[in-house]
Amino acid sequence: MSRVRQQRHSEELRSRILETAQKIILEDGINALSVRRVASEIDYAAPVIYQYYRNKNHLISCAIQEGYRKILESVEPIPPNLSPDEELRISFKHFMDSAMQVPKAYKAFVLQISSELLAETSVLGKDGSKKSPTLASIISSLESGIDAGLFLPCNVQLTARVYWCAMFGLFFRLILETDISAEEREALIQRHLDVLLRGISAH
Repeated sequence: MSRVRQQRHSEELRSRILETAQKIILEDGINALSVRRVASEIDYAAPVIYQYYRNKNHLISCAIQEGYRKILESVEPIPPNLSPDEELRISFKHFMDSAMQVPKAYKAFVLQISSELLAETSVLGKDGSKKSPTLASIISSLESGIDAGLFLPCNVQLTARVYWCAMFGLFFRLILETDISAEEREALIQRHLDVLLRGISAH
């Protein structure tokens, strides 16, 4: 086998291992994942997995990171040339709409309690904006809004984390309470955004 073919085979196998790990987490949760199970499902011996991932925790971390990345990539980008308040409203709405399309994936890769997951998704600490593009976007919109006189001066780092948690809380309830109609869901989201933005409005 040529070096190019070997490299392609290696990359394909690495991706296959990661995709299988994500599938197990998505269907059965993090606790169901094991190197032996992944090896069995791809029809390879367990030592092959260790050629690509140091151990089970490394595989879990990579699977979560990739799953979370896919969720974030599914969020529709914000149109250019919006005012800061419009940016906040549209970014929240886009996130909600996107996440509601994949509630099972969101539960699997974001709502579980595990040190591996929290290492990738935590936002409440001072370095939260470095991990979360959503939080970084909120901070940017808040800073622009304050500079433009639209928002009251505030601690943007703290305010952004509060906003993110408020949005997360509503989304969490929406994916649990599946009997809510589309109209009720939309009304809740819009009212939620109204209240959040009114709290920092300078007018």
